[in-house]
Amino acid sequence: PLILSHDLNNQSAMDFVWPVISNREAIAINQLWAGEAGNVFAQSNTTVDLARWTRGVPSWQFFSKAQGRGRVAVLLVNHANTSQELALDFGAVPGLACGGSGTATCSVRDVWGHKDLGSFKAEYKAQVTSHGSAFLIVSSPTGTGLAKHVTPAPELGEQNAAASTGPGRFSGGASLAKHD
Repeated sequence: PLILSHDLNNQSAMDFVWPVISNREAIAINQLWAGEAGNVFAQSNTTVDLARWTRGVPSWQFFSKAQGRGRVAVLLVNHANTSQELALDFGAVPGLACGGSGTATCSVRDVWGHKDLGSFKAEYKAQVTSHGSAFLIVSSPTGTGLAKHVTPAPELGEQNAAASTGPGRFSGGASLAKHD
């Protein structure tokens, strides 16, 4: 499930998170089941304290979630109080078809920005703002673009309780709608 933890009555908070929670590509990745829910596969040995009650968190973490046919969604998270350049080694990504040797070439798509970034050899580097993230789809160069790989989620605000619960489908009667 996609879990939200913010004050729905706070318009400033809603304006801040709306681009994230209404991102159809991110929702489709969340809803797609390809055998796993997603896991941390790499993290920093350096730790940071996020708050007085959250101490010793890795300064960065990389999460992966299989998308089928050798494609993998990867979330690069920067927990630090400063911007960091994070380098994703394709050979370290679990289940990545184009990973492996240090000469592998993979295609990268920016999920937040809805755009293909191109093909990269061995690794991809992203400058990630403090407490920010880079959300990517990494695949073999023959298949770039999330729209070619994942069935998009239903339009936001659409209730579809009777629809089947397959990849890219919501289950239940929940809907999202932003009201100004």
